[in-house]
Amino acid sequence: AGVRANLQRMLGRYFWGSGSDIKIVVKNGDVILLGNVASKADSDIANIQANQVRGAFHVFNLLQVVEPAKKEKKG
Repeated sequence: AGVRANLQRMLGRYFWGSGSDIKIVVKNGDVILLGNVASKADSDIANIQANQVRGAFHVFNLLQVVEPAKKEKKG
């Protein structure tokens, strides 16, 4: 719950609606971050925020950076 709260505070746009773009798995103090983010900076922020949670032993940041599709120029 602490990891989710930290990530929602800093990266709220990934937690809209019924699902979220970032999945959080916690087991025995290990935190696994899964899903897609728009930039390396967002991935780094998620990693830092997850590491700041008391009781998090190790964070495995498996977030994939998926840049928004670029519109093709017509002409």
